[in-house]
Amino acid sequence: MLEQFFIENLVLFIPLFTAFGLFFALPSIASIGGSSSVSALQLPQLQRSDHIIIDVSTNSEFAKGHLPGALNLPLEELQKNPSKLNKHKNKNLIFTCPNGNKSITAGKCLKKLGFEKLYHLSGGLTAWERESFPIES
Repeated sequence: MLEQFFIENLVLFIPLFTAFGLFFALPSIASIGGSSSVSALQLPQLQRSDHIIIDVSTNSEFAKGHLPGALNLPLEELQKNPSKLNKHKNKNLIFTCPNGNKSITAGKCLKKLGFEKLYHLSGGLTAWERESFPIES
C-alpha cells in the first residue's frame, strides 16, 4: 500500500528528494573550493585567533577600499608565487576581494599546496560594507 502511494505520487516525491539532497549537499559543495565560507558577521570571531587577512583584489581595487589590516596580494601574483604565504601556513588565512569570487579561487590554489586553515569572506568587501563595518583605503 505504501509502495503504491509512493508510485502514484512520484511526481511529488522527486522534487522533495531533490530539495533534501540540495539542503544537505550545498554546505559540502561550498567548501569544495578549498576554503570555508565565513560571513561578515562571523569574521570578527575568527579574527580573535592567529590570522592574516589577504585581499586578492587587484592593486587598483585594493586602493579603493579594503578590510582593516588586510595584506594585498593580487590573485594573479598569488597563483604565480604562492610560496609568499609559506611563513603564514599555520595561521588562519582569510581571503577577501570585492565580491568573494577571487577569494574562493585563492583558497583552491593554496589547498592544493597543503594549506589547511583557509577561509573566504562570503560576499567579499560588498558583504562587509553592507554590515557597516569599517574599511580602509
